[in-house]
Amino acid sequence: MIVLVVAALGFGAPSFAQEQAQSPLVVFIEEPRDLQMSSVTDNGPDGLTRLAETFQRLGARTQWLRLRDTLPADATVIVLVRPRRSLSTEGLARIWQQVGAGNSLLVAIDPKGYLGTRSEDANSGLDTLMTLDQGVSLFNGILLEPWFSNKSLSDLHSSFSFGYADPVPNPISDPIHDYDLPVALWGARPIGVEPFGVDSLAWALVSASPNYVETATNIFPGGNNPGDPFELNLDKDRQGLVHVAAIGENTRYGSRVALFGDGEFVQNGYGLSLSADTNTPQYPANTILTERIAAWLLKLPEDQYPALPSNMTWIAIDGSVSDWTDNAAITLDDPNDASILSLNIQQTRAIRNDSYLYMTVETVSQANHDAQVTLEVDSDGNGQVDTTITMQPGAIVMQQGDADAVPIPDADVAISDVIELRLPLRITGLTPRITRLCVGSARPLAFPPPPDCMDTAIQIAHVTQTDPAPLRFTHRALVEIRGDTHNRSNIRRAPSTDASVLTTVPYGKVFAAVGRSADNKWVHVQDAAYDGWVAVEVLFTEGDLSALPIEG
Repeated sequence: MIVLVVAALGFGAPSFAQEQAQSPLVVFIEEPRDLQMSSVTDNGPDGLTRLAETFQRLGARTQWLRLRDTLPADATVIVLVRPRRSLSTEGLARIWQQVGAGNSLLVAIDPKGYLGTRSEDANSGLDTLMTLDQGVSLFNGILLEPWFSNKSLSDLHSSFSFGYADPVPNPISDPIHDYDLPVALWGARPIGVEPFGVDSLAWALVSASPNYVETATNIFPGGNNPGDPFELNLDKDRQGLVHVAAIGENTRYGSRVALFGDGEFVQNGYGLSLSADTNTPQYPANTILTERIAAWLLKLPEDQYPALPSNMTWIAIDGSVSDWTDNAAITLDDPNDASILSLNIQQTRAIRNDSYLYMTVETVSQANHDAQVTLEVDSDGNGQVDTTITMQPGAIVMQQGDADAVPIPDADVAISDVIELRLPLRITGLTPRITRLCVGSARPLAFPPPPDCMDTAIQIAHVTQTDPAPLRFTHRALVEIRGDTHNRSNIRRAPSTDASVLTTVPYGKVFAAVGRSADNKWVHVQDAAYDGWVAVEVLFTEGDLSALPIEG
């Protein structure tokens, strides 16, 4: 009888406590006094409770410890987010003892000097160990956008900018690249990536192209000091493409490190914030990267990486219909009305969500790579065509009336099996149809073939999904709605309180700033859905408004 009891205890189904003990352990380092860092016990904007929940959804246990404490031997991942002071030698040794045993580390760290940060810099102990063991390293400096000023660097909200997926493919960042998603940054620093080291492999995940990287620390305002003027020093300051997020792995003992050059990337109210309107991720690219990096640090196989956020439109503009569902409106065309089959329209399919119109144009044979699509749109719904859009890869422009043609920076088109396109609703309007669509050849020919035009208007289905990137202006000045967390702010048709309201938007909504009123009291803003005016008093403005052109 005793033998049977022992066998049952030893080989039966594990208890909940045993299952918990067997699950990976993620340890969040907390030193609010000595390191002034983000806390997993804080559910506010600066806290890390959503990051902890991410690890928990992936099957991990989480706990927090001070760096002065002995780290558990079974710690699978150690998390170190936004330390504002340098790590002690003793603390760093504790961490690296775990990393040297094959465990993982997540580090998110702001530029030195930014908002009073006096943390790790290039050639610090943490940097040296990551460089030698995992091939990722810290560089000094902060990414400056053309519209930044010293005042911009005094507030996280006003030092907002965008990065994007690094061109080198990686399963972690592939969705960011495939769906053309901008990555939100709040005052980031550059990081180094050495792809092939002696015992390491490293991959850049997020890159940016700032105006330049300022390495001087006297530019940051503080107290009565407004900060010294920005100055590009070619012998010190980086220009061009820089990396801001990367992963590295030691091939000898299996440890992994994820490094973010932005302390806010994984915080509740910044990279992992939720939209006040839809309760979906406000910055889906940051959420996707964070979730996939967490899975990678836990050494989960790729087929166990989290799914993309739900109730969003996931259509990659790649010239394929493989990611389209049956919720699109299909409009048929006569397949015998054009002689060149690769330009002969067979059918279209189209949907619009809250921000963009998505469409495919399918031709009788595989689409001609020199094809050019022309659309005529009644954007204001008055029954008259007012906008003509011409689209070919690398050249998308619109013309209204007798005005000059202007580019549409957040539109896209790809030609492969089919012609696939994306257009912002601020251009097309909320019309349920496209008045006219034609496909011709963009190649200059002595005797060009006539375009094939649809026999009827293009029908568009409205889907109740949000778009993962309502703002794709990566190189425009950005502004954020300030207000408060309970109030909404108006976007108006003109720079006046007498002008009609286009819509109201919640706290934290980000727009591209494209112009200003002569009195500097209003800013002309755009995203994919809206084009209007917002009062300066409800904005976090980034830099000197006088740099914007006067309109209105």
